[in-house]
Amino acid sequence: RTPAGGAWDPNDPEAFAVASGGALWVWDIRSMQRAQTVESAHALQVRDVDYNPRRPHVLATSGDDGVIRLWDLRAHEAPLETLTGHSHWVWRARFNPVYDQLI
Repeated sequence: RTPAGGAWDPNDPEAFAVASGGALWVWDIRSMQRAQTVESAHALQVRDVDYNPRRPHVLATSGDDGVIRLWDLRAHEAPLETLTGHSHWVWRARFNPVYDQLI
């Protein structure tokens, strides 16, 4: 699978999240191993990922299924929130750098 997007963790300079296929991977660059995997982060292609700059372990993913999902990587079995309302794919979602509740 070819990665579609990625982001450095602003709270952990050793972690990098990658969107690939329908999955979300978090890599530990010290060991060059996958530290975490969310195999079915989206029903279709995950397009991008962004870390919350003010809340460690929280990130957003966007995808071709038309949703934005918020994840807490400490408990990634299910998303914290699924934001619907788009009738087509969502290629990018970004946290507001000042107000971390805004995407």
